[in-house]
Amino acid sequence: MLTLVQINSTRYSPEKRRCQAGWELLPLYSLTFLGFLCLLPTSLMIRGVDDAFGIRLEMDMSVMVGAAGYLVSCAVDMFYDRGPVRALSKLIPGPLFVVTALMCLLHIQVGVPVYEALRRRPNRATEFLDWGSFQEFLHDPEELAELRAFAVREFSVENVLFYERVTRLIHLSALHLHSAHTLADVYDVQSMVRAELGAIHELFIRPGSELEVNLPSGTRKDLNEVFGPSKAPDDAYVLFQAREDIARLMYENTYPRLVAHRKAHASSLLGTRCIGAYKLCHPCRKASMT
Repeated sequence: MLTLVQINSTRYSPEKRRCQAGWELLPLYSLTFLGFLCLLPTSLMIRGVDDAFGIRLEMDMSVMVGAAGYLVSCAVDMFYDRGPVRALSKLIPGPLFVVTALMCLLHIQVGVPVYEALRRRPNRATEFLDWGSFQEFLHDPEELAELRAFAVREFSVENVLFYERVTRLIHLSALHLHSAHTLADVYDVQSMVRAELGAIHELFIRPGSELEVNLPSGTRKDLNEVFGPSKAPDDAYVLFQAREDIARLMYENTYPRLVAHRKAHASSLLGTRCIGAYKLCHPCRKASMT
């Protein structure tokens, strides 16, 4: 704004005079000085703090650019009588340095964050395919039931069943152990967990089992050591890594196909409604035309 005023106004345009800064610029200089008086020590105090979303970098750039423009502007106004400064003032008036600094700060504080926000804006086509959305999906019983029904059609229902059963066992064992008051209660919980772990191993993990899941070789090797011939684990968390591997497998394979199926079903349903509405309105339109 000050640049436009100085360029287009006859009253405030640069002239050959001793003081180019009128009283109307004193509030600007005062506020700028107070701002740098607070920002300089603050910038030094947070140098050891980890940057978050570019906030520290923004403050450092603001202080450096603004302080440089402010000092140059003050120097031009103070040493206006000197020959080189006077020649420079004919081309670039002193307040223009402050204006340039403020324009740079506006770009750093407003333009760059807006650009980063627009650049990192999630794509609507993939906003439901991130890992966080999938985790929320798994914690919704209705969504998980839909995934199970869809996995039956995809011939991968064993993954969903394994995930549900292991999750249920982990939650129940933690709940029972928390409510156990005697050693007998703890022993009963361990016996229940041991029996359920054996059933899960026989149904989902043992090679050639009815619903064998596809686990990574490292996880399967660890489980083979846990479920040995003479071993009977009683901790439900021995299957925690296997559950995470199956969740990752569903996230990479079954979940994207379910999202695509939902979108296709929604599009076809919308088309069916439009066709039905057209058939319903077409006779009325024909009767009105006749």
